[in-house]
Amino acid sequence: MDLVIFDIDGTLQDTESWWPALCNDARREFAEQRGVRVEPMDPDACNSLIGRGEDLWDELLPDELRGETKQFADFVIEREVQLLRSGRVALFDGTLAMLDELRDRGFDIALASNCGRRYLEAFLHGPFASVRDRLLSAACLDGHWQSHSGVTAFVVEKSSDKTLAVARSLARLGPDFAVLVGDRRSDAAAALGSRIPFVLRTGWHAPGELGETASFAASAELPSLVAAIRAKWQKTGESESSGKSA
Repeated sequence: MDLVIFDIDGTLQDTESWWPALCNDARREFAEQRGVRVEPMDPDACNSLIGRGEDLWDELLPDELRGETKQFADFVIEREVQLLRSGRVALFDGTLAMLDELRDRGFDIALASNCGRRYLEAFLHGPFASVRDRLLSAACLDGHWQSHSGVTAFVVEKSSDKTLAVARSLARLGPDFAVLVGDRRSDAAAALGSRIPFVLRTGWHAPGELGETASFAASAELPSLVAAIRAKWQKTGESESSGKSA
């Protein structure tokens, strides 16, 4: 099996186009309910938190509300879930065609995100609904969603970060070749942790910033890049095998 593992936010869907507004609206509403006033965050500051995992919530609240981090996280996630399920957020242009071409080239598809179960399932039943039946699995920090023989299920398996979630996905799926596609430092770290190639979707980071194997800007570019990485890996593997048998 040859596998491509995708990050979600900033890689498959253009999260930066809607997250700052949702983030600031939720911060304002949550604080106002508690008699606290907060100033809006700069959009870039909001977007810098994408891909951070659960630690991002501490940075969104003023000091006087830090004891309510869990309540605030639930407050924001519920709004994210509603937005995802509404169909008012979209995948990057060409995403579905990109996934189809990868499958035509013999690649299986999986997802791995720093999100929780509610967000992941909202994404799978919102922007990704038309292709979720083509996934081998979708991992998050709460566990993994999987589809087998027409039956879908969520398996609880807590992970401390994306590096562990990806490592568990690879151990579970057992691919011969795998590559991780993402847009943030946590994606690069997860690929490095499992010793698989990392392909960067540029935007938040410029080419070369995360030590990636390759980078792309438009969805249509990715299938050829991943195929080239696989071909190089196959050639290297054959050379090493020949050397061992000589």
